[in-house]
Amino acid sequence: GPEGPYAGKTHLLPPLPYTPGKDGAGVVQAVGTNVQGLKEGDRVYTAGSISGTYAEHAICDAQTVFPLPAAASFAQGACLGVPCATA
Repeated sequence: GPEGPYAGKTHLLPPLPYTPGKDGAGVVQAVGTNVQGLKEGDRVYTAGSISGTYAEHAICDAQTVFPLPAAASFAQGACLGVPCATA
């Protein structure tokens, strides 16, 4: 809303168009040629998306992608980044 954290601070916003969101969880769809430790089909969470996570697909640096335990839902995985990094 107009009283949100960026109120009056439009210079802090990225240029349009952009997709918000840094944290998320899902299944790896593709990996870069130099990526090790991740493969298509892996359940993962990310704590830093390059392209934004409020989307069906996201581009992430492999260093910000981590295995998602089988017992964790994707919704739970999307919440892991901040508390785990903070702890």
